[in-house]
Amino acid sequence: MTRINLPPSFTTRLLEWRQHWQQRPRLERWIILVLAVLVALTIFWLWIWQPANRHLDQLNAQLPQARAQLDAAREQWREGAGLTRQEQEVYTTDARAAFTNIVERFSAASAMTALETRGQQVDCTISALPFVQLVSLLDALQKDARFYVIGATITPLKQGGMVRAEIVFARPD
Repeated sequence: MTRINLPPSFTTRLLEWRQHWQQRPRLERWIILVLAVLVALTIFWLWIWQPANRHLDQLNAQLPQARAQLDAAREQWREGAGLTRQEQEVYTTDARAAFTNIVERFSAASAMTALETRGQQVDCTISALPFVQLVSLLDALQKDARFYVIGATITPLKQGGMVRAEIVFARPD
């Protein structure tokens, strides 16, 4: 076991303080000890307990918002997971019905100004639709109803993000 060597002045002061403490009456020593414990508890309460409680109150106030964000994220995840496992709709041989079903599902029917069908080929003109919605619509048409783009003219409009599209789709027999 190693022994710590303290400077002689420190050890002598320590011995003097110990003798001074021993000479105090027992009641005085108890009072000093109780006051020291009270001071330590007060410091603990002011510097640790109170800030921790304030922080806990802040976290509790933020909890409903955090739970709402978590629920929204879970719902988005479920939607994403559901898209990959989504059952294929019953394939219909009527090209017009299949096409309009998907267009209505994406709330794009009001933007469609012309629709012509020739067998399994569909010519469609969309007057104004957000580009992001058009991409999602094209993806759904391909995945859900097997409509493939064989020709397209997409023109940006002055409204930000809006496009006009003339698209020709074909569907394998």
